[in-house]
Amino acid sequence: MFDVSFINATFSTPCYEDATSSCSEVVNGTGTFDSVSGEVSDVSLSLAGSLTASLDGWYDGTGTNPCVVTSSFCLTPDLFYDLNALPADNPIEFSPTITVLDAPTPVALTGGADGTLLFISGLCGGDQANCRTEGDFPSGDFQLTSGTYTSVDVSNPSTPEPGTVFLALAGMAVTGVLRRRKATTREPSR
Repeated sequence: MFDVSFINATFSTPCYEDATSSCSEVVNGTGTFDSVSGEVSDVSLSLAGSLTASLDGWYDGTGTNPCVVTSSFCLTPDLFYDLNALPADNPIEFSPTITVLDAPTPVALTGGADGTLLFISGLCGGDQANCRTEGDFPSGDFQLTSGTYTSVDVSNPSTPEPGTVFLALAGMAVTGVLRRRKATTREPSR
């Protein structure tokens, strides 16, 4: 099990109908990944910029595809998506590409055409007030501009919890006191 955090996964592009300005969307948040089963849980990701969405759904290719209009340019699994999208609209999707699972210090997310992607449908999931308005983030597939992630192995922690350390130290102290008492009671009287 790995706790994964996405830190400032940023996507930048010219704003909708305003090629002189640049618009950005940023994804931040966490989730837990089971590397054995491939399951993702405890997802809390958010998209912020001119669009605002929670990306708390997970699709790995099994079950119902969140992309309801499959003729669109939805992303291929594995991806996070906006659970609040209207049922007839494709949701906003985020597909991160990470290269190292045990990365407790920040590592750059993989960019490029086969890297981390963001998909904004033509109707932005139907739940975005600023969808396709001049000066806001446009729709389409977007490649990562910058961002990092961390991944901490929580199934086999390398350091014990503070309570465990305290109990071990207390146990050693009590054992030391008992050994000293035994040693003094065994001394012969003179």
